Amino acid sequence: MCWLKRSHIIAISFFIIFLSIILTFLAKQSRKKEEISRTELLMGTFVEIKVVGSGREKLHSAVNKAFEEMSRLEGMMSRYNDGSEVAALERGAETCVDVSQEMIDVVEKAVNVSILSGGLFDVTVGPFVRLWNFNEGEEKIPTENEIKSTLPLIGYRNIFVNRELSCIRLGKKGMRLTLGGIAKGYIVDRAMNVLRLNGVKNALINAGGDIKVIRESNEKPWRIGIQHPRDRQKIFATVDIYNGSIATSGDYERFFTRDGVRYHHILDPRTGMPAKSGVESVSIVANDSYYSDALATAVFVMGREKGLTLVERLKNVEGVIIDNKGRPWVSSGLKGRINYN
Repeated sequence: MCWLKRSHIIAISFFIIFLSIILTFLAKQSRKKEEISRTELLMGTFVEIKVVGSGREKLHSAVNKAFEEMSRLEGMMSRYNDGSEVAALERGAETCVDVSQEMIDVVEKAVNVSILSGGLFDVTVGPFVRLWNFNEGEEKIPTENEIKSTLPLIGYRNIFVNRELSCIRLGKKGMRLTLGGIAKGYIVDRAMNVLRLNGVKNALINAGGDIKVIRESNEKPWRIGIQHPRDRQKIFATVDIYNGSIATSGDYERFFTRDGVRYHHILDPRTGMPAKSGVESVSIVANDSYYSDALATAVFVMGREKGLTLVERLKNVEGVIIDNKGRPWVSSGLKGRINYN
C-alpha cells in the first residue's frame, strides 16, 4: 500500500509539473502580440487601421467597431450624402437646424481654428469649392464675376451654434459647409477613442494622410513618413511619434494644370483662388487629429513665415513646411526628431 501511495504521489507530482508547463505556455501564447491590419474605402480615401496586441478576436472586434464609428460619422458629415446633417444645414440656411452633438462638436472646433488662424481656415468655403469642382473630376476655373458674387457667402462669423438647443444656423441663404479640412481628422480621433475603449493600446489609423497613433511607452514609437510633394513614389522625411497625430496638406493632392498654370484645391477664403503662399506641403504634428488636419490647411494658406510663427506659438504643436523650392522649414520642437530621406 505504501508503494502504491508513493507511486501515486510521484504520478501526481509529474502531472502537476506537466500541467504547470502547459499553463505557462498557454499564458505566454495569450500574451503574445500580433498585428492586425485592415483597409476600407471611407471618406473618399483608403483608411487603414493597424492594431498590435494579444487576443485576435478582441482585436478584430475593436477594429470592426472603429470602422463602424467612422462610417456612421461620415454619413452624418459628408456633403455628398443628401441625408447628411451638412446637407440639412444647407437646405435650412437662416434657420436653426437640429443636429447631433457630434456635429456641434466638429463645427465648434472648426470655428475655433478659424479664429486662431484669422479666418484662413474656414469651413464656409463650400461655395468656392463648388465653383472649382475639384472633387467631381470636371475642374473649371471660375470667372471673376462668379468669385465676386460668391464672396459674400464666405465667412465663419456667419455660423451660429446653439449647444443648448443642439442646433446650428447658417446666417445667409446659399452658404455651404465643407468639413473636408477637419471632419476627417475628427472622425479619426473618434475611431481611435473606440479602439482605446476596447482595450487596444498600440494602434495606427491612416485616413489618406491623416494619421493618428497610440503606443505603449515600453515599445518603439511609430515611424511616420511625410510624402514627397513632387514625387508620389518617395518619402520626403520620417518622424517618430508615440502618441499623437500628424496631417499633411499639399498642393499635389488634387490639382490640374491649365495653360501651364497649376491650380490646386487648397483655396484662400479671402480670394476664392488656390492659395499662393509659396508652399508645396505642410505637415502638422499635434495631440488631436482634427487639430493637425485643420492647422495644416491654415498654415498652408498662411505661408512659411506666418505659418511657422503660428506653430511656434501653439502648445503641443509642431510642423514641417516644404516651400516651393523643395526646402524644409521645421519648428523648433521637431528639430532632432525628423529624419530626411
